[in-house]
Amino acid sequence: EESLFEYVRGNGWENNASIEALGLIADIKNWKREYEDALIISKKQIEIYRELGFDNLIGISDEESPLHRIYKICSYKQFENCDNKIVLKFLKDLLDYLNGNIIYLSTQDRLNFYDAIKDYIIYRSYNNNNNLKDDLTFWLSTKGVLADIEKSAWVLLNSKPENSEKINKIKILNSKLSNISQDNNLNKKLFEQKKILERSLFKTLPEISPKIISADEIVKLLPNDSALIEFKEYIPYDINNPDGSDNNKRYLAFLITEKGVIERFDIGSSIDIENKINAALLSTKEGLSDSERKWSEVRNLIIKPMQNEINNVKTLFISPDNLLHNVPFNGLPRYQFFKKSYFGSEVRINLISTGRDLINLSKPTKTESSNSLVVANPDFNFEFDFDNRDFIGELNSYEEELLNDNSSNWKSLPNTEKEGIEIAKILNANLLTGIEASTASITNFKNPKIIHIASHVDFSIKKNDNSKPLIFQGSIPLAGANNPENSYLDDGYLNAIEISQLDWSGSELVVISGCSSIKGQFIPGEGIFGLKRAISLAGSRSSLLSLWEVNDEATADFMIIFYQNLVSGLSRSEALIATQETFRKHKKLDYRQPYIWGAFQLSGDWRKINF
Repeated sequence: EESLFEYVRGNGWENNASIEALGLIADIKNWKREYEDALIISKKQIEIYRELGFDNLIGISDEESPLHRIYKICSYKQFENCDNKIVLKFLKDLLDYLNGNIIYLSTQDRLNFYDAIKDYIIYRSYNNNNNLKDDLTFWLSTKGVLADIEKSAWVLLNSKPENSEKINKIKILNSKLSNISQDNNLNKKLFEQKKILERSLFKTLPEISPKIISADEIVKLLPNDSALIEFKEYIPYDINNPDGSDNNKRYLAFLITEKGVIERFDIGSSIDIENKINAALLSTKEGLSDSERKWSEVRNLIIKPMQNEINNVKTLFISPDNLLHNVPFNGLPRYQFFKKSYFGSEVRINLISTGRDLINLSKPTKTESSNSLVVANPDFNFEFDFDNRDFIGELNSYEEELLNDNSSNWKSLPNTEKEGIEIAKILNANLLTGIEASTASITNFKNPKIIHIASHVDFSIKKNDNSKPLIFQGSIPLAGANNPENSYLDDGYLNAIEISQLDWSGSELVVISGCSSIKGQFIPGEGIFGLKRAISLAGSRSSLLSLWEVNDEATADFMIIFYQNLVSGLSRSEALIATQETFRKHKKLDYRQPYIWGAFQLSGDWRKINF
């Protein structure tokens, strides 16, 4: 430590070497628990950086940003030298850094970049209650920020006609990349072509600055007698053991009421909570009698800590995180003196991806539409004419590569035919079945108000296929899915990334009634990568997806009643609750089981749809 001080004195202040030396001294002070000294030295670092012309202090060197160091120390305890606005200062630098670096990257490069900086978001301490409101602002501003940047970027790009050629080429590449029968080496070549096209396209974008969303802004949007629960999984930052561990992950919940009251609750260890959720999911999927007891245990962990604070709330907005996305909140039971009630019957529950959704949903739909689309019972065995057309000159040498025989054997879903016919009548919608229920028919349908797709859902990945990125997870088998090798451009699957680049900005609701359609891979701070995220990126205001495997006959009956409730004037959330209550009293005893009535989760806009 003394040697480093001597080096700085002899070398002068205003140079990179001295700044790095000061950083090492601050780290030593931190390690010795001399936190006030570490804060003073870190502030000196910032002062020198500012004098050298650095506005943003994240990513300026391989060393830790002094602003981040101060932020971590002051999130642990309110020391004398702590700046009251340190959380917001660090947040501003983080968002500016994201904007300056991530917007011009290809889609996959953005994911890689986010992976490198996500610790800034999930590696936290919440010991300092002086920062409560700013901590909530930090989470409201960063949760799902990657999806927001992605959505904003494509809206801007699609608004300029000169981009249409490159955008169409990217869509064709996405279609080819989603072909499950394709050779891995060809996939890698196609993927590289896609990255080059995306980079050249994104270079034309203007600045997209993610905004700081304050808790006060959210409070103004909460209706009377309502509250918002923002769940967060994080890794606790231990100032005395800064290395941390993923095994220490925990969940917390921010509770915000419409009166402006903000509270924070420690929910517990991620391992304990997720073990309970997985046990309840398994019991539900297998139709076991103890499933409701297991979900009651989950409720006791994640809701009971704040039950007193929400007893008088009539409307509850919930923004889950990580595995909490798989919790059927409406169906969480509570047992009291031989009486059982369900969470969704006690309070109106509206699920949203992040509290920022309340801002977006307060704006009217961009384009009004009266046409809805229903897709059901595709002819999986349909054989398209073999199509192996060249579309980019650079790929000529790959046109004759052999395609792997990786055909599936999707079984027909006759009950979805009934589902589709009845729902199309209720909505006065366009109905596509059999060979017409194809990927092209869906992607070419303009401005649908409601999209209902009744088919299987596929999350399988080809064995040894590491050529497709995370953004391709999740697809819907459609016409021709059992013969994917028969068409180079349409393998019979509608993939998540293909959905994400559709224009569903005028869509009120997207329903995918197949098994486990909500499934995907969780990314810390970003939610589920799968069909749900894709639907949101496409612009739809809400989605209704399944949490687990569903029976096609029961699902058909469930969906028909749901739409009848919806067109009767009930809101989206009310229509779902009414349908669930109908099934809990259904004359068919099997329909009364939670794995039947509790499978579907509504996310996004909860209000009425004007028909």
